[in-house]
Amino acid sequence: MTNTDLTPFNLAEINVANDSNAFHKLQYGALQRAKALELPSFEEEVWRYTQINDLDLSKYSIGAPGGEIHARGLTADVVDVAAMLEVVNGKLVTSQINDPNVSIFTALDDENVASGVGSVMTDAVDIFAEYNFALSTSPLVIRIARNSVVAKPIVIRHATSESDFAWFPRVVVIAEENSEATILEHQ
Repeated sequence: MTNTDLTPFNLAEINVANDSNAFHKLQYGALQRAKALELPSFEEEVWRYTQINDLDLSKYSIGAPGGEIHARGLTADVVDVAAMLEVVNGKLVTSQINDPNVSIFTALDDENVASGVGSVMTDAVDIFAEYNFALSTSPLVIRIARNSVVAKPIVIRHATSESDFAWFPRVVVIAEENSEATILEHQ
C-alpha cells in the first residue's frame, strides 16, 4: 500500500477542529475523510495506465508561498479582460476586476467561499479530491451577476516556480440566473 499519510507536510494551518471559520471546518472534514482513504490501485480501470504505486507524498512540500509572476505563456497577449486573477505557487498574487457584473471572493473567511467551494462536487470521487479540498490555500469563487452578459473574458493564470511542490487550486464559477461569461483558465 502506498503511504497517504501527510505527516511529512506541515498541516498546522488546517488543524482546525475547533475553528469557527466555516471554510476551515469544511477543510478539516475533507482532511479527516482523506486520511481514511487509500490511494487507488492501478487495477482500477481509470488508473490502469498510471503508476500510482510509485507515488510518494513525502517527496513534496505544500503551502502557498506565492512568488513573482514570470512568464504568462499563452495568455500573455490577453489584456482586454473583465477580470484577471494570477495565482503563483498556490497564492493569489494579483487580481483586477474591470466589470461591475463580476465579483471575486478569495478570503477564506468569506461566506461566499465557504458556500461556493465544494458546492459542485458534493461527494468526493477519491482521495485526491478530498486532499484537494482540504489543502486548498487560495480558493477562488467567481460570481457573475444575474441578468448580465460579461463580454470580455475572465482570465485565471496559475503558475509555479517551485520544485517538488504541491498546491491545490480550487475554482468555482457561479453564474447567476440569465448570465453569461467566458472563463479562460491557464495552468
